[in-house]
Amino acid sequence: MKKFIKIIGLALFSFLVFTACSSQNGNGAQPEGNGEESVETQGQAGQFVVAVPVEMEEAMKAIAASFPQGEGMTIIADKSGVHQKSIEEGSDIDVFISGDKKQMDTLVQKELIEADSVSNLAEQELVLIQDKTSTPIQSVEEIPNVEGKIAVGDINTVPVGRFAQEALINLGLWNKIQDKIQYLNAAQTVIANVEQGNSDVGFVYRSNMREAQNSSIIASVDSGAYNPILLPVGIVKDQDQGEKANEFAAFLKDAQAQEILKSNGFKLIEQEPVT
Repeated sequence: MKKFIKIIGLALFSFLVFTACSSQNGNGAQPEGNGEESVETQGQAGQFVVAVPVEMEEAMKAIAASFPQGEGMTIIADKSGVHQKSIEEGSDIDVFISGDKKQMDTLVQKELIEADSVSNLAEQELVLIQDKTSTPIQSVEEIPNVEGKIAVGDINTVPVGRFAQEALINLGLWNKIQDKIQYLNAAQTVIANVEQGNSDVGFVYRSNMREAQNSSIIASVDSGAYNPILLPVGIVKDQDQGEKANEFAAFLKDAQAQEILKSNGFKLIEQEPVT
């Protein structure tokens, strides 16, 4: 009986050793490191990557299509704070267009953006919008007469919300409407809320309205009531596509690229270095 148990034990031990060896050396072998990271790195290698604000995605796709060296260019559209973090973490972004000067300034201070490459590409215009089927007011000055909610981007995380607050304070309207303000997480959410009837009016950029379906612009907000909303462009340091990045940054100032930006709701400005 003991001999039988010993034989069974040896057989089981041999089986376990064989299985372990097979998993290390056979078809089930795994490469060192994280497989997903390897695939992602291979997919980005050699690409030319431009990071832009969400509202600039369509305009930048059109500009890329017009850029002579635009084949294979990757456009990444997201919040500028997300792009900032990606650059700080060493992502393969070659050119950064920020929706807010703050993020660009931070990256320049951290020496992650070539300071002498930074210039103001375009400017945003703040507008008041409403549902196409309703006409609650006709001007910004009438906003205290709104009976329902007023949609504004979160003033702590959404730049357009912060600029809307600044304008309303300077126009002497903020204190009159605070109890009606509805803070939302993005400009597109403001538009959706207005179109769905959850808010009577809202504040967004003109460029946000390009693809709006059921909302319209009531009026532009007096540009003297808020600081210029500049969109700076800069070249990320120490990337493999430096020459192409310089060529693309120059192309952005070309008349053709500027016309595309204008047709997508951006204000054109003189190209001067950001200070």
